[in-house]
Amino acid sequence: MMKKESGFVLVTGMVFLVVLTIIVIYMLRGSIMQERMTGNSIDRQRALQAADAVLREAEDIVAAGGPPFDPFLIDGFSANCASGLCKNLSKTSNLWNSISWSATSSLKLSLLNFHSSKVANPYYVIELVSPPGWTAAEGCAMATYRIVAKGVGKTGAEAVVQSYFQSRPKVCR
Repeated sequence: MMKKESGFVLVTGMVFLVVLTIIVIYMLRGSIMQERMTGNSIDRQRALQAADAVLREAEDIVAAGGPPFDPFLIDGFSANCASGLCKNLSKTSNLWNSISWSATSSLKLSLLNFHSSKVANPYYVIELVSPPGWTAAEGCAMATYRIVAKGVGKTGAEAVVQSYFQSRPKVCR
């Protein structure tokens, strides 16, 4: 005669599998969240590095001279930041919010080649904070520029960096 089975082991095994599945799902959710956070951090670093690279390029351009930096030409700078050269904006505390980052009002990085799959082309603007003065004894005094650069990562992370840069043009006009 066969003994009647009650199925207790089957029910216990099924409950154990459901609990184990729930634990695994929560562990996977945590891992996916950590992967997303790491990806966002990497994208932010790429944007920051792009902004820093374009900032250094702008500083090199100012230091190398050439119009409007040397000889200094005040007409090269405008209130609407035409060609990425701005004047009379220093009262604005957040220059990066008050300008348009389109190609018409800011300068795109030209010396370095960024791969479009990693980061969008960064931009910068150069603001004339204080123009050089002129004295007969010294010639041109130092001009002060505020350089603001913006980098954008692959997934949209943004980084804005700025520096103040001084240069002495050989000729003031």
